[in-house]
Amino acid sequence: MRHHTFDDTNTTGQYPVVLLFKNNAFLKHHIETYFVDPLVQLGVARKGIIAFNLLCAGKSPKAKEVSEYLEQLTPILQHMGTKQIYCADSAYFKKLASRRKSEDFLSYMLPSIIEGIDVTFGYSYSQIIYDSTYKDKADRALNSIAESYKGTYVPVGSNIIKGEYYPRTVEDIAFALKSLHQYEAVTIDIEAFSLNIHGANIATISFAIDEHHGICFPVDYVEHHIPQDNLYGYYKLNPPVRDLLKQFLTEYRGKLIAHKADYDFKVLIYTLFMKNASDHVGMIDAIDLLHPKIEDSLLVSFCALNSTEDYKLGLKALAHEFAGNYGQENINDVRKIPLQQLLTYNLKDTLCTWYVYKKYYPVLEQDNQTYYYEEILLKSLKVVLEMSIWGLPVLPTDISKAEAELTKLLQAEIELLKSTKFVKRTQYLMRVALVDKYNKTHQKQKTLDDFRTEEINFNSKPQMAILLYEVMNYPVIDLTASKQPSAGSKTIKKLLDLETDEVRSRILDALINYSSIEKILSGFIPAFKAAYSKGDGRAYINGSFNLGATISGRLSSSDPVI
Repeated sequence: MRHHTFDDTNTTGQYPVVLLFKNNAFLKHHIETYFVDPLVQLGVARKGIIAFNLLCAGKSPKAKEVSEYLEQLTPILQHMGTKQIYCADSAYFKKLASRRKSEDFLSYMLPSIIEGIDVTFGYSYSQIIYDSTYKDKADRALNSIAESYKGTYVPVGSNIIKGEYYPRTVEDIAFALKSLHQYEAVTIDIEAFSLNIHGANIATISFAIDEHHGICFPVDYVEHHIPQDNLYGYYKLNPPVRDLLKQFLTEYRGKLIAHKADYDFKVLIYTLFMKNASDHVGMIDAIDLLHPKIEDSLLVSFCALNSTEDYKLGLKALAHEFAGNYGQENINDVRKIPLQQLLTYNLKDTLCTWYVYKKYYPVLEQDNQTYYYEEILLKSLKVVLEMSIWGLPVLPTDISKAEAELTKLLQAEIELLKSTKFVKRTQYLMRVALVDKYNKTHQKQKTLDDFRTEEINFNSKPQMAILLYEVMNYPVIDLTASKQPSAGSKTIKKLLDLETDEVRSRILDALINYSSIEKILSGFIPAFKAAYSKGDGRAYINGSFNLGATISGRLSSSDPVI
């Protein structure tokens, strides 16, 4: 166990603030520059700070390694009168704080498993040097350490709501919406029952006039008097409130700011303005009406932050320093969240949208990104909305035909591969390994005959690595992130370029074909088959397009059936 102190005048041996870093980030002068000096500037006594290394034999510490090391460290910390810990490793933090996640609790001071000591998660100087976006996150954690040290710590996000209103009746909702017309801009956010627009509807909706004041009310969410089957509420169509919403969105003359506006307005248009999924006129009229009013804090952030460094554009990540960790574990099914809890969560989303918009819009202007934001991104949003709502038409008969043909091609490649001596040898080695693994942990032993039904899995990268490098004896030309020999399609294509033997080339070619066909069958065909039927003989795939998701600025997509 190694340590660094930063002031020779400490004669008491008391160190209220402890910094924990792995061995690969334990140089004293870097720790002093990035952590100790900032803490001193925030009011922490230099002589009260000490840093310890964290043992880690591999890339990440094992659970046993963490537990054993903390058992050694705990009495030392107790003897030194430690009160605050800055932990720059996720595994150690999770153990110390008894949490399943680490970054969600950035800048929070949490009670640790060591009585009387609080811990916060942070980053090491090696991460900060590699990616400057970690500097701000580390500074926020250090600020929490300093506030806790001085006795002034308040959990981040504790006081962001200054004014809130949760109307429930039709009359009160009408009054609340009417009051919003006086503001030149409001933020807007919905909670829905599904990410799929055909089943989304509107559970709750929130509007905020700034980052501290807003309203939120239920639309199609009805609360059970007594929870049923772990559900606090259920969907019920609410025409009066839907009509009020449609009227407000139609008559409001200000700006409507959302975070990832393509989702919220996709659902709003489909739910409030279209008679059915085939109402093209209703869709176009609604897009023409609403599009000039829309702004998007995600796109603003994309313009302000876009770089080769790792950054996240999710609302929770961007507003974490403002609102803290207010996420809901069951947000994928809003029925599992009590109504008032859901309303407060929804309201915080709109408050955070204001925070993000106000923080990053000046950066956008400073970087001369206004034209790109307004003329390229926002105008593209109009097309994206139309594509997302209407969907890509496909013929179910063609999908079935394609699936049958692809399945036939896949089976042919599998049969070819299994007929080769190389794959047979790989399968034998695989079964030997299974026998050895079983017999090491069981008194009653097994033989190869007990595993004769075990087939090679061409999707298993470890098994493909055995085929390529142990059986076919190819040189290792690529490694995975965990430093294992790569067996991915890109690597196999490189090996194919080097191969001159016809039989071995055909095996590599079959592996590439298998991967390509299997990817279509498992990834695309199910999405095509789940396409929504509008009763016109076609089915429609409603894509989720992302305007601000790539460094290059190109359009991307995700979740093809939503």
